[in-house]
Amino acid sequence: MVTAASAGILAWAPFVHAGGRLGWSRPVARNAVVFAAAGAVICVLISLAPTGPDGRPATGAGQVISSIGVGLAMVAIAVACLLQAPLRRRVFFGEQPKPAGPPVDPAVAAVLAARKRREEARELVRTDPMMARELHIGRPDRNGTYDDGGLVDLASAPAPVIATVCEIDEAVAQSIVDMRERGPGLHTVDDVFSLTDAPLAAWDRIRDRAVVIPG
Repeated sequence: MVTAASAGILAWAPFVHAGGRLGWSRPVARNAVVFAAAGAVICVLISLAPTGPDGRPATGAGQVISSIGVGLAMVAIAVACLLQAPLRRRVFFGEQPKPAGPPVDPAVAAVLAARKRREEARELVRTDPMMARELHIGRPDRNGTYDDGGLVDLASAPAPVIATVCEIDEAVAQSIVDMRERGPGLHTVDDVFSLTDAPLAAWDRIRDRAVVIPG
């Protein structure tokens, strides 16, 4: 490895190589500059350290400068190797692509999208019922432009619309209309189950498609 073989002086070189292969991201460019500066400092310290006749660092200031240079080189090698490891894998082995998930059937995607729109419309009914009425949420018979995902307002929609959207018999839908007109009105969708004879098998469909917008 060039980083260890050069005592940290060339620790910048692998970052330059990675930048050329993978693109110059900010971390790669920053590390190249930092380790180039560290290498320059190491070279200066080595050149400034006075040596004795035997080539060893002279005592006193020479040993201090030499120790600082060696310490800086060891730190540069350790940190550079740590930062270069993931780059080396990307340069030589490439990034491993994430496995693609199974393809989503368009029909399934459409159902999930409509379900999400119903959830968003219900939240709008809860937080701003006046806007919900203006957008004709739950009233497909009024040809509003807002896509509520296929909801029906049990508090105002006519029986045929309730029957169509909730996929229930029109007689059951008419009983819902009769109940709301002769009684105190609906407050929640669950009121339908306790105040009418809606069959148990239809409860889930009604919960999925019905909403009650306060009058």
